[in-house]
Amino acid sequence: MLEVEAKAYLPEPERVMTSIIELGGREIYFTVQRDTYYRHPSRDFAVTDEALRIREEEGRSFITYKGPKLDLQTKSREELEVPLVDPQDLGMLLLRLGFEPVAVVEKRRRGYLVGTLEVTIDEVKGLGYFLEVEAKNCDDLEEGKERVLGLMDTLGLDRLERRSYLELLLERGDE
Repeated sequence: MLEVEAKAYLPEPERVMTSIIELGGREIYFTVQRDTYYRHPSRDFAVTDEALRIREEEGRSFITYKGPKLDLQTKSREELEVPLVDPQDLGMLLLRLGFEPVAVVEKRRRGYLVGTLEVTIDEVKGLGYFLEVEAKNCDDLEEGKERVLGLMDTLGLDRLERRSYLELLLERGDE
């Protein structure tokens, strides 16, 4: 699946939430997520721009691989996600294979649907507030980028951030 997505710093979450509702957006979920990221034993994901994580949220768990970003404006990339029965067992298996945990990203996420775009407001522990706009199941990168960046512009968000929450936390020294 192609994930066409952009993220921006969100200095005024309440103002943007109001704007989302005024645009016809409707809240579709609220969740708390805990993502444990892993380091590959023989290649540097920071260099290859990949990620491997186990996400735990509300009794459900997934392992997710994210490929390298596809353009210089957005965070668009291939994403493969598989549901898990037991994240602890998979974590142990990864350790046995030589993977090492890098960091944990914890966030409170509120999701909205604005037309066909999913918009999330994230409160990330140690980083603050961010907004992400994603075109789900997108086949055309350019068309997806146009829609995603158009909504960012409509919301008045011009401080885009391509780095992942993991990268931002690691730069702060929060391992």
